[in-house]
This record gives sequence, structure tokens and C-alpha cells, in this order.
Amino acid sequence: MSRSAGLQREREVQSFVQSWQSAQGSSLNVALNVDSLEQQSLHGKGYTPRASRDKTLTAFAQLAVLRLGVKRAMVSLIDDQHQTILAEATRNLKLGDLEAQAPHESNNPAAAGNNGTSVSSQNGINGPVTENDLWLGASVITRADAVCEHCLTDTCTARDESGQSYTAPGLIVPDLRLDPRFQNRPYVASEQGIRFYAGVPIISRHGHKIGAYAVSDESTRHGLTVDELQFMQGVSQAIMEHLEWARDRVDRFKGERIVRGLAAFIEGCSGMDDEPNPSKRRSSRSPSTVRPRISLSRPRDLL
Repeated sequence: MSRSAGLQREREVQSFVQSWQSAQGSSLNVALNVDSLEQQSLHGKGYTPRASRDKTLTAFAQLAVLRLGVKRAMVSLIDDQHQTILAEATRNLKLGDLEAQAPHESNNPAAAGNNGTSVSSQNGINGPVTENDLWLGASVITRADAVCEHCLTDTCTARDESGQSYTAPGLIVPDLRLDPRFQNRPYVASEQGIRFYAGVPIISRHGHKIGAYAVSDESTRHGLTVDELQFMQGVSQAIMEHLEWARDRVDRFKGERIVRGLAAFIEGCSGMDDEPNPSKRRSSRSPSTVRPRISLSRPRDLL
């Protein structure tokens, strides 16, 4: 990718991130910052994943979970340095009231260890079991710590039992432990870590790959079928349309505010006199010029 194309892609990613944050009501506390995925006990150190406020993107993520039979799915935007996870979903996540869903310790004895402490159902991250099984939730992570950035540059191939194959942009890894790029990462190397991963890029109208629609599971798989890969591509296009709608909505709202502001300004000016009072000017008189009288008579002769 050329430098100019990279700058255009970066600007487009930032515009979609900012408009998405504004569409959720505020850019504050929409996505939590996660310093590093290298922490072995992310949840044990007090991190609480937060479900996304965007029910549409969460539904798109959960659709992949149910259709492909995987543990979790994520929708992300990826810039040069960070990956912003807009939505994460699992099978147990309820779409009714996402903001009210907070993780808590499970009361199920089967989920506890021998000493009564809870065992995480997250991908190799030790901590309390959560009802919705979210791992990161809506968050901002370092791009290099995750797998999704490879969806922007790699290509993948899906195959059917009949021998039909289909190649498209994206990444499919049947077992992350066998891939030297990911095998040493804590969320892969741990006993209950991520095994299977598949993701396709989210492509804008201008052809820029600005994010990823990805799924993962704790069990290995042979890959995806042609229908499954094409399904993920179709949903990624729907996600792009949703992000464009959110950006257009924010831009339209800003335009309406400008119009209302101008209307209020014009209405306020209409109560004022259109013509200002003319200033009184003092007329200045030029001093009169006294001309000397010239006598035309002859002077008298002196006696």
C-alpha cells in the first residue's frame, strides 16, 4: 500500500470510529482501554468487559456465533496503532438490555475449582466466570497484540467436501498453536486458549480495508466451508452499511444544529433596526476672504 493510500485509509478509519462513538451518545466510556493482552489474569486484575451499546453490531456478531457454532465473534475497526472492538457477542449474551449486563461470579458449583474459586470461561484468561462469557467487550487494544490485523493483508481459502474451493481476502487458522505468528501468545498457549480463528475484512466504498469481522473458538476446526466464508463476507458488507448510516446520521445531526443556529441568529437580528441612526455632522464654515478695496480714482495732487 502506498503512503497516500495508507493515509486515506487511516483518515477513513478515524472518521468511522468518531462517528460511531458519537452515535452511541458520547465518545466517553464507550470503549474501555486494554493496555495489553499479554496479562495472564486480565479479569482477575479487575478488568470487567462491557457489552457494546450498539445492538445492531452485537446482533451481527451473535449471528456468526449461532450460524458457525463458535465461542465468540467480534466486529472491529483497525487503524495503524489500535484495534477498536465495536461489539463482541457470545451465545449467552442477551440483546434485550446490553448496558445492564455486568459480569458476576457464577453460583454454579461445576464452574468452580476444588478450592471454591471460579475458573474463567474466557479464552485462557483467569478470572471470574461471567454470565455473558464476554472476553474483552467494547474496548480498544493494541493492534499488534491481536490477530485481526492479519485479515487486512492475508487471503484465505474455504473448501467443501465436494472439492469446491473459494479464495477471498481474510484469515483462517484451524489451530493457532501451529501457527508461528500466534503460538506463543498467552491467549493461545494457555490450556483453555483460543484454537480456531477466522476473519474477513470490512471494506469501505473506497476499497479500504478498515476493520475485521472475526470469530474464534476454543476447539480446533478444519476451516470454513464456501457457504460459511461467503456468509461472513455478506455480513461484513451489512456492517459497513450500518457504519456508513451511523456516520451519515451524525453528519446530518451536525448540519441540523448549524441550520438551527443560523436561524436563531437571523431571528435575533431581525428585531434590530436595519438602518443605523445617521450621525450628526457639524457643518464647518470656511473663513470668509476679505478682499482689499481697490480705488480707481486718481490720487489728489499735493499742494
